[in-house]
Amino acid sequence: MNSTIRRKIFRWKYLGSLFLAAAALFTAAASAESEPVPSSDERIVITNQSIGGITAVTPFTRDAIAAALPGYGIVEGYVDPEARHQAILKAEKGDKVSLRIYPDAKKSRVISVVVTDPAATPVIGTAFSRIYPNASAGSCRAGQGKMSGKVFCMAPVALNVIYVFTGKGQSSDNTLPSEKVLADWTVPEIVWQPM
Repeated sequence: MNSTIRRKIFRWKYLGSLFLAAAALFTAAASAESEPVPSSDERIVITNQSIGGITAVTPFTRDAIAAALPGYGIVEGYVDPEARHQAILKAEKGDKVSLRIYPDAKKSRVISVVVTDPAATPVIGTAFSRIYPNASAGSCRAGQGKMSGKVFCMAPVALNVIYVFTGKGQSSDNTLPSEKVLADWTVPEIVWQPM
């Protein structure tokens, strides 16, 4: 894999204090088959093409997101509730936010979805060593700036899905922890971005 492709794979986008997602991994994804994250009928299925019913062509409207995520209440929100300058949509069950949906610059399409609720997918809360049994951090990058202390890893097959890991022994020097330390880190967030 040449250096240009590597830069595309690991180029991270930031919006305020929120990590939106990795840049699209078109070259690698073209040869990969989509494999859903483990799910049940009541959980969100995450693949290269979709998260729940949200796809690359889903409009960023409350009605469209509600249709794509049946069973969830869709409410308007902001990246920074105090500043109120970047609108997002939140998918809730009860009083718990399960997903945060972010628009593109024109606010016409979905650019990324962040999942934080273990009821939505069992991957939330899962240890690094269970997802990557060979304890290889080769597909991971340390967070930078405000994301420092977190580690971002490509999902094993869904290449436009990023697992965010946190845990004990976090460092603020923008470097990956050792694989021994990383083995016990868990997933608090999953980031999906359309291909």
